[in-house]
Amino acid sequence: MLERTPAGEVVGRALERIRDHVEIRGLGILSIRDLFGPEAVLEQARVDLVCHLDPPGRWREYDRVGLERPSERLAGVELPSLTLPARPGGNIATVVEVAAREHRLRAAGVNAAARLDASLREEMGRS
Repeated sequence: MLERTPAGEVVGRALERIRDHVEIRGLGILSIRDLFGPEAVLEQARVDLVCHLDPPGRWREYDRVGLERPSERLAGVELPSLTLPARPGGNIATVVEVAAREHRLRAAGVNAAARLDASLREEMGRS
């Protein structure tokens, strides 16, 4: 469930009955609390980035540079969004974690794509 806080943030929370659980195909329903400890489960979390996972077999043109991020509205708040390919044999959890870390860097003013773009433009201007 998503809601907008008075501070204008989006917060997500799961129903209490299923909060500690995850379903993984091939393994079934697992308890995150039992596997990783009680600190691995939050009652709620702020949502800062939307990641759409494209199913295998769908062809789509994916952003390969990342200068700009599209956004979408959740609970009345514009949030940056990404579409990521979910490929068989790929570790989508790692890709989503990298996307989240990169989003934090951007929020702190570090944009690797923009930095490389500026560097290349500067170099081309000197040639």
